[in-house]
Amino acid sequence: MQYADDTLILVRADIDSVQRLKDSLDSFARATGLKINFHKSTLVPMAVSSSLLQQCVSILGCRQEQFPQSYLGLPLSHEKLRLSTFSPMISRADKYLAGWKASLLNTMGRAVLADSVLGNLLIYAMGAMELPKGVIGALDTKRRSFMWSGSDKTSGSKCLVAWENVCIPKENGGLGLKNLSVQNQCLLLKMIHRLHHPSLSSWARWVRQQICLATLEGDVQGQHWAALRSLLPLYRAVTTVRVADGAATSFWDDSWLGEEPLSELLPALHSHATRPNASVKDALLHGVDTLLRPRRTRAAVEERAKLEQLLTPVRLRHGDDVRVCAFQKADGRLDTSSLYKALMAALCLEESGSPKGPVLCMATCPASRSRPQQPPQEIHRRRRNVRAV
Repeated sequence: MQYADDTLILVRADIDSVQRLKDSLDSFARATGLKINFHKSTLVPMAVSSSLLQQCVSILGCRQEQFPQSYLGLPLSHEKLRLSTFSPMISRADKYLAGWKASLLNTMGRAVLADSVLGNLLIYAMGAMELPKGVIGALDTKRRSFMWSGSDKTSGSKCLVAWENVCIPKENGGLGLKNLSVQNQCLLLKMIHRLHHPSLSSWARWVRQQICLATLEGDVQGQHWAALRSLLPLYRAVTTVRVADGAATSFWDDSWLGEEPLSELLPALHSHATRPNASVKDALLHGVDTLLRPRRTRAAVEERAKLEQLLTPVRLRHGDDVRVCAFQKADGRLDTSSLYKALMAALCLEESGSPKGPVLCMATCPASRSRPQQPPQEIHRRRRNVRAV
């Protein structure tokens, strides 16, 4: 993989493959006159024995390093990233704090800097990965301290308003500073949206060949994909689908027969589902009854008859399913700014009548931990609140 002047080469960890790579690089240097500087190159092993590793290092003549590695400004690793990996990102805030004349600013002046500068330090990383709770908490600590005291540390007695209320939009009674967890969600939803609009991204066109769009399951692994899968219920809550071949649409959880998914429209029947992640294509080609338990309650039987009426006019056709989002720009890209405002408004609506809802729970749950399944009523309430905004 190449980007600008960075080159990343993956090679099988055996002597023959490494020797062929070295010969190929030497041949390239002789043919073009561009000599490879192996002293500036690094070899990073993955599950390689120490004896074989030493032979590979000797052949290539480069230094050995370990994960995580920095690539395109982001930490790259095959294992769980530690909080210390993100320390360079957090320490950038100290450079700004040292140069600001906090004593000459009032509280609201410091709030503007804490939001517009410190709040955007991690925006590049948030667009590519789900940041651990500790990383967002560390940056929020610096933002809170600078806002209330003008330094890098503060005490609770100086904080006049709870931080969660500071991050509430001004129109809802807060101070309007960014909620970094919700912002991280919005930027990751942009990646999911890109998968459903592949013309905007070569990465999306490649990934679509490896996964099932309805579930994001397939030949992909790691914490990054687990984080994207955890956001699927939220993405489905803000989108509707015009079905073509039905392969990229969830039969139960996507809104493709109106404004509500079948899991909400037919809850009793959905409780009898044996394949809750089935796509529309699977359900219509193999029959809906193959997705259900044979023994059903009276309510489920009635809803099965209702489903039959809903499916009567549906016909699959060649082509890709079209996903429509209310927060979509004219060029097809997701407008994360308007989506953020809607999610924050929905979060305030949930908190006004109930404890913190699943929007904040998903945003603050680290990718490395197992995510508990959200109760259906929580997902239903979130969907209603987002669409009501």
